[in-house]
Amino acid sequence: AGVELANGRVSAGIGTLGGALECTHRCALSPNPDSAEVERAVASVTRELSKWARRAGVSVRQVSVALPGFGSFGDINPIIPTSIDTLRSVVAEQFDGVPIAFTNSVQAQAAQHGFGVQAKSRDQKHLFLFVGHGIGAACIGDMTHGAEHRTVEIGHMIMDRAGPLCRCGHRGCLEAYAGLPAVATAFDLPEERLLA
Repeated sequence: AGVELANGRVSAGIGTLGGALECTHRCALSPNPDSAEVERAVASVTRELSKWARRAGVSVRQVSVALPGFGSFGDINPIIPTSIDTLRSVVAEQFDGVPIAFTNSVQAQAAQHGFGVQAKSRDQKHLFLFVGHGIGAACIGDMTHGAEHRTVEIGHMIMDRAGPLCRCGHRGCLEAYAGLPAVATAFDLPEERLLA
C-alpha cells in the first residue's frame, strides 16, 4: 500500500507487485492544513484501503508513505504539518503489524520513473526533475545495478533573499519563482489548466 501527502490532498492506493493499482482513495486538504486535518485525512484514506483489503482478501505486506521534503529538514516538515511518529501511529491503526516505511515524495516519483510499469531501463547516471507545487530532483545512479537515488532539494535554493515568499517560510526560493503556483500566476491561468 502507498500513501502520498501532497499539496491539497492525501492519496492512497494498493497495487500488485507488477505495479497495477487495485484500489485508490483520495482525501482533499485545505490550502493551509493544520496537523489535525492532515492526520484525519491520512486516517480516512488508510481506513478505506484497509476495508477494501479485507473485503478483497488482500494481504498488505508493507505501507510506504511519501512526503514532500522528507529527510531534508529532519523530523520537521515545513510543508506538511505533522510528525513522522504521529503519521506512523495513524497508519498503524489500520495496518497493525505491517511494516511502515517513509520516503521523500521526489524519491518515490524517481523510483516510479525508474522501476514503474511504464519505466524504461536506465543504465547511466541521470537527474530526475520533478516540477509541481514544489521543485525537487533526484540524482539517480545505474538502476540496472540497484544504485540508490539521492534527492536534491533544489526548490528551496534561495535565488534572491528579497524575493517572493515561499511556502517554506523563506524568501526567494526557486520554487517561489518556478513552482506550479508561480507559473500559473505568471500566465494568469488556474493551476488545473497547466496540469491538463
